[in-house]
Amino acid sequence: MENAYIFGSFRFAGFHLCNKLLEKGWEVVGIDLSNDETDSIAEEKKLEIGRNANFCEMDLKDLHSNDPFEQQTAVIISFYDLFMENQDSLFNGHTLHEILLKMLRSDNGKGGRPVFLLPIQLLVESEQNEIFTKIRSLMEECDISSENAQLFYLPSMFGEWQPSSYLVQETFQKNHHPHKNNEREWMKDLIYVDDAISRIVDVIECGNSGSFFMDSGKTNYWEECLELLGIDGNAFLPEERKVIIDSQNAIRISITNHTPLDVALAKQKEHNELISKGRI
Repeated sequence: MENAYIFGSFRFAGFHLCNKLLEKGWEVVGIDLSNDETDSIAEEKKLEIGRNANFCEMDLKDLHSNDPFEQQTAVIISFYDLFMENQDSLFNGHTLHEILLKMLRSDNGKGGRPVFLLPIQLLVESEQNEIFTKIRSLMEECDISSENAQLFYLPSMFGEWQPSSYLVQETFQKNHHPHKNNEREWMKDLIYVDDAISRIVDVIECGNSGSFFMDSGKTNYWEECLELLGIDGNAFLPEERKVIIDSQNAIRISITNHTPLDVALAKQKEHNELISKGRI
């Protein structure tokens, strides 16, 4: 049986990844990276995922006294979620650095297996904004590279349990068209979260190290999404949308088995309605 520690297990991508690994029979330890109430439906998530006997939750502070991790243990952290939810403060201080170093480097030189979910902007944008600098610094300090880890660079995603910081979820929750998109949302490609996570898990289980960037394999996917939502794409989509990935020898992972866009959006809308009625 495979084992994983997931930092950010109750956030958007982290939660879906946690669920998928549990479905595949993994043993998963979930660590929430913050103690504040940033997610108003965190308890519902914990109830859903806590029913699985292969899952347990652990506080970040309790990891200080844990034994070194075996090499086959996947140490997964979703920087993607922290970036999208503007949780930059979690990169301040040294607690996260120290814990990751401990988990990834044991006394015998064989630490856990690093798996990082990262915003695709980190791979394709040259500007050195503060959050990107902090992520790169942490990766360098922990000696994380495509040669010894699995690095997944993700574009915009949508789906159930999405925070309101994303355009699709804001549209459903507030029942009106947003005036502008989140500046951190990558408006050059779009993937349904279940489709993305399923492909990520396939690669994780293969165990091959490397840098991987995900794309929908489709053109004008954001336009189709906005049209179904009744939103004018001209107000949100960038003029230049061509993306060239030419760094870190990243491997393209295109989604081949798509959930139909209208079906995926309907699932997210229905899920929101169930939450609002207290049925989840």
